[in-house]
Amino acid sequence: MSPVKVILDIRIYEVHREDCQPASGYLGYVFHQPKSSAYTSNRIARKLREHGFTLGGRADHLYIDLDADSEPGEIEVEALPDNRVKRVRYGLDRVVFNALSDADREAMLATATFAALRHVTDNDQLKDAIDSVESALAENGSTLEITHKTKCTKSYTVDVTFQIRPNGGGSVAFVTHTNNKTGERVRSEPFKLFRHSDIYLLCGTVTVKDRRVVLTPYKSIEGQVVAKPYDTPIEFPIDAMHDA
Repeated sequence: MSPVKVILDIRIYEVHREDCQPASGYLGYVFHQPKSSAYTSNRIARKLREHGFTLGGRADHLYIDLDADSEPGEIEVEALPDNRVKRVRYGLDRVVFNALSDADREAMLATATFAALRHVTDNDQLKDAIDSVESALAENGSTLEITHKTKCTKSYTVDVTFQIRPNGGGSVAFVTHTNNKTGERVRSEPFKLFRHSDIYLLCGTVTVKDRRVVLTPYKSIEGQVVAKPYDTPIEFPIDAMHDA
C-alpha cells in the first residue's frame, strides 16, 4: 500500500465558458487575479505541510476551480483520473470579486482555499490544522514563517524556516540554534533566496561544526542546479546570531 502523502501545493484556476478552450485555466479571463495570489496559496500549502496535513491517499496537490456559474460558496469535488490531485469547484460571484481591491480579492481567495480544504476532509485533527494555519495567516500575512526542517540532538536543536515574499520583498530563510543544555536560543539574519522553493534543495543536511550551522544541498542533479547561484555549503556562524 502506498503511503499517504503530505500536501505539497495548492493552485487556483477558473472555469471558462462552455465555448472556450481549455475548459479551465489560470485566473485572468473570468476573474481578475490578485498580484500575490500564488504566494498566498504557497504559504497555506507549505504551512499545512508543516502540520503534516494530508488530502488522503496519493494526493498531494489541491486544485480549486473558481466557477462564476455556481452558487457563491458552493463547493463540489470533481472526479479526476489522476489520484495525485484533488480538485474542487468553488462558486464565486464574478462581479463582486472583480470589483474588490487587490488585497480584498486575495483575502477572498484565501477564504475560498480554507473552505475547500475543510470540504475535502472530515478528520477533526486535520481541521484543527486548517484552523491553526488560517489564524496564523490572518495574524502574520505575508510574513508568515514556515518551518522547513528541524534537527534535534542531545546538545542542540536547529530549525530552518523561511518566509515567502514577505511584505512584497524577496523570499528569505532563517536558521535558529538552541543549546539544549543551557537553553540559549539564537537566530540568524535573513538569508536571501532567489526563489522560496530553493530552500527545499539547499537544505539537504543540517550539521553543527566549529560553532557553525552548515546547510549542505542535496547531491541530486536538481539540487546541484538550484545550488549553483549560492556559495555552498551555506554556513551560519552561531556567534554572529542574535537572541531569538
